Amino acid sequence: GRERGSLRGRGRTLFQKGFPFPPQSLTDDHRGQDMDRLSVINAALMKCGLPLAAALNDTDWGAAERFDAVTEQLLRAHAWNFATRYATLSKQGTPEHGYTQAYQVPADCLRVLDVRPGEDARSPQARFSVTGERLYCNISPCNARYVARVLDPAAWPADFADAVATRLAAEIAPLSAQSFGLGASLLQLAQLAFQQAQASDAAEQRERLPAGSPYVAVR
Repeated sequence: GRERGSLRGRGRTLFQKGFPFPPQSLTDDHRGQDMDRLSVINAALMKCGLPLAAALNDTDWGAAERFDAVTEQLLRAHAWNFATRYATLSKQGTPEHGYTQAYQVPADCLRVLDVRPGEDARSPQARFSVTGERLYCNISPCNARYVARVLDPAAWPADFADAVATRLAAEIAPLSAQSFGLGASLLQLAQLAFQQAQASDAAEQRERLPAGSPYVAVR
């Protein structure tokens, strides 16, 4: 394989010393620092004991190509505080499926969590259905709370970044002879990392409903 200087040596040394996985996680290495895609991808490669990359276009095993899909999968799986958005939707299209109103789903929306006619985030929710880029319901106006597509690691908590890196490692591992046998163990670690990120997020969520109207009009 290609040499990548000291980065390659660092990953190999940790792995050969007998650690089943590199002992540090992103929560250790990047506390208080901005993260980027390359640091998350390199964390995944290190968990596999594979050589690290010097640039995004220098990654092997499809790591860079898998980054968005893995991230979106984890974002959809929980109502993360850092990815939650509030929007007053714009009417668009013709109502279908027995509903009386049709709205445009925000461009960055991965998952609609709830909709309500009132601007108070504690007001009663309404029934809705999403098909493609349209949301159907029986309320007007329509204030939606949703999970946004947040793909920039600089906006993530460190434990979510570690969950993404560990899940990415689990997908990369079977593609290399060096890490082929680590796939099952990494999947277990990925689940644990996800649960830890969820627990931290849930602790932060208590009493964090915004004061006044949190909804922003979108077109």
